[in-house]
Amino acid sequence: MKKTNPEESKAMKAEVGAFIGRLLMQGDRAAVVLGVARLDVALEAALRSLMSNHPDGQDNLFDPDRPLGTLSAKIALALRLGVIDQDVEHALQIIRKIRNEFAHSIEDETLSVQRHRDRLRSSTSRVREMAVWNATAIHFEALSISDALKEFALLLTIIIVNLEVFARMEQRVTVAKLLHFGPSGGLTMQ
Repeated sequence: MKKTNPEESKAMKAEVGAFIGRLLMQGDRAAVVLGVARLDVALEAALRSLMSNHPDGQDNLFDPDRPLGTLSAKIALALRLGVIDQDVEHALQIIRKIRNEFAHSIEDETLSVQRHRDRLRSSTSRVREMAVWNATAIHFEALSISDALKEFALLLTIIIVNLEVFARMEQRVTVAKLLHFGPSGGLTMQ
């Protein structure tokens, strides 16, 4: 496993924090829809870091109409590959559901609505026990936004940063053609 440069990691965390901070000033809908779009990109990068490139250079697996074109499919694959655990998968599914409601609502959605607050509470229960929650929360304390938006931003920031660190740390895994057509024309194992 290659390591990330501490300066690169620090810069990446600052960039994610600045991105989330800009979204928070635009309100709940922007924070949810655009924040989850950034999360989707980070999850895709983490998954791509585990995959070998397509031999002809054209990889459309992540295109919108392809097998990994949805956030839901990426979450499912990340869980099955062990990139995330069940607690993170639960949080990502909650975030995805909230994003879907915000994106498809013609009403002015807010995270302060009880159903969203309840969802957030269930998705943050495990991460609240971790030191990273309090360390990250310090950066959001002075902002004049709702507690629900802060909670959402904290969760999003922690997940995005960790996915991006993972994508940069993991070496590309290549399965050396475990199953291939051998010289005798049959299927053989290497």
